[in-house]
Amino acid sequence: MPLICGQEINYICQPCKTIERGRIRGVAYLRVTVPAFDYSNPALWAAQVSANNAFVIPFVKGTSDGGPVTEVDGYGDIPTYITGRMYTINYMDPSIVQNCAFYRRIEKSPEWRFAFVTESRLWISTRAVSVYAINPIEMDPKTAVEHNVTVKFTESDLLCSFERPVGTFETCPGT
Repeated sequence: MPLICGQEINYICQPCKTIERGRIRGVAYLRVTVPAFDYSNPALWAAQVSANNAFVIPFVKGTSDGGPVTEVDGYGDIPTYITGRMYTINYMDPSIVQNCAFYRRIEKSPEWRFAFVTESRLWISTRAVSVYAINPIEMDPKTAVEHNVTVKFTESDLLCSFERPVGTFETCPGT
């Protein structure tokens, strides 16, 4: 196995590619004090929700910018060095009336990490996030008023995904 930056790493070739479809479909907030666990295990997510260490919001739609790199000037022939990544997630929550107080509080709190799910994968920040929600109202009377939520966080590395925990992001907790 080849060494890359002092670690043995191998590239895994997949001739029969499986495509992960886009759209953020559900999100969660997890306290930064919660140690890492098997994020693909629905029972462990349920335990964190029961302990008030996590909020799961199953019905959203949204996007991620993928975490563009932050960089500094390099040395010699190397033009730049990557210092990390800055992720920006935007999602829409249709539960505007019922959750105004939730978004007011989470905007002020520095104690939450963020997770989101796509079709079959879960992605989770390793650091605390910044959150803000706005309620734009369109001119068109056929549109819905929704919380437009932006979540920002930095990471040292590219986020890798986990298997989506079955059932965790498909229903409202406690229903």
